[in-house]
Amino acid sequence: MHADKFEEAQARYMNESGGFTEINRLLSYEKSGSVIYIHAPAGKTVDNKITLYREGMRRLAEIVEKDPEVEKITTISYLVAEHPGLFTTIGFEVGEVSDEIRQQNFVSEEHGIKRAEISREKFLKRFLKK
Repeated sequence: MHADKFEEAQARYMNESGGFTEINRLLSYEKSGSVIYIHAPAGKTVDNKITLYREGMRRLAEIVEKDPEVEKITTISYLVAEHPGLFTTIGFEVGEVSDEIRQQNFVSEEHGIKRAEISREKFLKRFLKK
């Protein structure tokens, strides 16, 4: 079996079962009220990750710009805990996750998790192409 095809199918399943809308192979999102939640499916077999993430964030900025209800963009993940600098260098603020959220959504997560979030204004300023 091809690892890339398996990983891609797994990512698609995770997006569908989690209610996430795929932007590209490495970036998905879900909107809940005034918040956009970013999801990054597994991408070990994907080439050009940085380019795909940048393109995905630009496309997400276009979506956010068209939806005035969106006030902030956030993600909660072990990736944030393991690589906080990746998020802070692009304008996100990194912080802890409440026990309530951990119990609701990440009870089986074996890694440490953290939250990264950014305001609508900062996100659009950073990622929207003019």
